[in-house]
Amino acid sequence: MTKQQIKQYKIRYELDNYICQAEGCNNKATQMAHRICRSKTNYSIYGKEIIDHNINIVSVCCVEHNDRYNIGNKTRIANKLAEYIRNNKDKRIPSKKVQKYIENC
Repeated sequence: MTKQQIKQYKIRYELDNYICQAEGCNNKATQMAHRICRSKTNYSIYGKEIIDHNINIVSVCCVEHNDRYNIGNKTRIANKLAEYIRNNKDKRIPSKKVQKYIENC
């Protein structure tokens, strides 16, 4: 993992209070879910700045909850999120607010 990825993960964990963000779950977060997943294709489409940005990640406790946040197969929504990240790249936005944005796309 790069220093930039570690920095973005730390920001996200802190914003989420180290708690899983899946609805109804209050377990300790032990992993990060990428809304637009980390894949070679997505890195080439969106770039590292989008894929590794803290707005694209969310704190979760397990693989099942990780899967809930994957929007990679929803191209229109993924493009909207990428635009949202570009417009808010210097902001620290809570996961729940990002999720509401996605749900309204």
